[in-house]
Amino acid sequence: MFSVKLLRDLTVLEKGQFTSSDLFHQIQREYTYHSLSLAYNAQVFPGNYEDFSVVAFYDEKPVLCCYIFTSGTSFRFFNDPAQIFYLEVNPELLWMSFTKTIAFIKGLIQSHNFTELTFYSNGHFVNSFYDKIKSSRIEHFGMIDLHIQSDLIKTNVRKSYKSLINWGFHNLKLQVISGRDVELTEFIKFRDFHIHVAGRTTRSDESWMTQFEMLQQNKAYLVTGYYQDKLVAASYILHGSETAYYGIGVYDRELMAEDLPLSHYTLYFSILHAQKLGLLYFNMGNLDPGESAKSRSIALFKKGFTTFVQSRISYTVSFLKPDSFPKPKEVRDDED
Repeated sequence: MFSVKLLRDLTVLEKGQFTSSDLFHQIQREYTYHSLSLAYNAQVFPGNYEDFSVVAFYDEKPVLCCYIFTSGTSFRFFNDPAQIFYLEVNPELLWMSFTKTIAFIKGLIQSHNFTELTFYSNGHFVNSFYDKIKSSRIEHFGMIDLHIQSDLIKTNVRKSYKSLINWGFHNLKLQVISGRDVELTEFIKFRDFHIHVAGRTTRSDESWMTQFEMLQQNKAYLVTGYYQDKLVAASYILHGSETAYYGIGVYDRELMAEDLPLSHYTLYFSILHAQKLGLLYFNMGNLDPGESAKSRSIALFKKGFTTFVQSRISYTVSFLKPDSFPKPKEVRDDED
């Protein structure tokens, strides 16, 4: 029997079934959908976000999930497209899972007067919403395959970076901060260093404390670099069970202006630490250059470390007449 429900409406039993499922373990391969990551996003993105995440069950087994946190009239995952996760089951069961879930989402759109839905490419969703597609977009993410031996990862690094990495190896003192024994004072040094380099406070104390909790729960690690006993570099890396993500890179601007290469070895060391943790991939983030010289420079820097590029297509569909969809309800196959 099928049922489709909002994740927030699950019973205690259903929540246990979900968090112990193969589907949930698939979702947790990336850091994005960990509870602390969800809390962090709600703290840093402006607006009052409501959780419309959806999960589909078949015979009490979660088979499909779509995380949606939205503010306003656009149905998406914070500022990003929604991503659809599903188990590879038999074709009929898979088709039914998508059919029931999409019907439920259409009902949510109608009842809450959403005007747009943005999602990462999925054939079933594209097929269902094809005639309402407003736009599509392709994004490129720099990836490092951590299956590769560490010496080959360095071989792949842009040639001009290798001497800069070697400089850092000989001149920077790096340390990794993570785990339950993390000292808050060490993290505060990193926070204050970030504020100093940025020249202002960029976000709330609450969001910084959430990032500290991520370190404590081994959902992130912080690499700090010291030069002549002074904190001059730091990389904050988030991770799930398989993939690490380059979250924050902050470096002393005065020393960088003197052409001291503070970033290259710090990031390279961070990549190798992800490999030591047994992670499989390191995501450098979006490589698509923006309009500013700074964003183009950052994209060029990140591309110098990647072993392959992951392309992702997202779609935005427009609902000019959302009242044409049925109202939401718990969908069960015995109601057909």
